[in-house]
Amino acid sequence: MTGSPPTAASIVIERTIEWFDTDASGHYHHATAFRLAEAAETALLRMLGLVDLLGRIPRVQLHASFTAPLYFGDTVSVRIEVSRLGRSSITYRYTIDAESGCAVSGEIVAVLLDRPAGRPIPWSARQRELLLGAAARQPDPPNTPAMESK
Repeated sequence: MTGSPPTAASIVIERTIEWFDTDASGHYHHATAFRLAEAAETALLRMLGLVDLLGRIPRVQLHASFTAPLYFGDTVSVRIEVSRLGRSSITYRYTIDAESGCAVSGEIVAVLLDRPAGRPIPWSARQRELLLGAAARQPDPPNTPAMESK
């Protein structure tokens, strides 16, 4: 029996560009793109039941292409997806879209570390299955905090 190939994990969240995301002119700061991508990553890992990976997957490479400005009050959709899963690395592809179209696109590469040793370790079979076999999910409510208090 043949079925559709698995779809890598992805999610879309909505956020509003807040005043603290901008410079004094109301134009967003470039670091906001990475914060928004990480908020989407957090929502994705939470959705997959892999929130325990936070703090264990430091970034080793960040890339962003800025194609349109964003301003205070703009509502954006942030999409992140797993585009590659290596032995111990993960590559996310993300886009930040405003009403006018794509404002930012890029990639984030992170590596799974063993906490005590601080060395790269391979993904477990369960982690691989969840990261590579999940279908796209619906957005979460706007401006939901990225981290829950414990």
